[in-house]
Amino acid sequence: MADDTFDSFSSVFRLSEAAEKKDDRVAEVLALHFALERELDEALSKIVVRPERVLTLGFANKLRLLHAVWPGQPDRADAIFQTLNAFNELRNAFAHGNVARIAACDRNLRNAYREIDPTAAEPLSYGFIAQGICLVLSDGPLPGELRQLVENFHKAVHYGFSVTSRAKKMPKQ
Repeated sequence: MADDTFDSFSSVFRLSEAAEKKDDRVAEVLALHFALERELDEALSKIVVRPERVLTLGFANKLRLLHAVWPGQPDRADAIFQTLNAFNELRNAFAHGNVARIAACDRNLRNAYREIDPTAAEPLSYGFIAQGICLVLSDGPLPGELRQLVENFHKAVHYGFSVTSRAKKMPKQ
């Protein structure tokens, strides 16, 4: 800037302060947001006739489009829309650095996700929420259901089914 209304030295100082006050959640939320956008692209590419046109849209517009063309149950479309929208709002809150807004958006995201998966155990990590969103996009089991399925499979593989113990309990004929 040609005039002296912008203080570049103060700007450099503010940037240095920001770098020292970094919040690890920012990197996690940004990485997951980018990944969720790729999953939105993938989901939309299976639904819309000309998916290449979708790639030029921003996250919020892709989300609105998915909400409009969702082939499944409308209540599930509403829930996934609310959760993805809350994730987007959290990303935006981190981008603007408003601590109170970050806390409110974090609560909104967790509440929105609870509409999808009310049985999910605390604490809900951002990664767990993102995985749940992807499972809903594919009409798959929810993370809690998937975890239970894997645990049951693990027990079956490692401990087997005890045929002899069942035979002992069965009455003789």
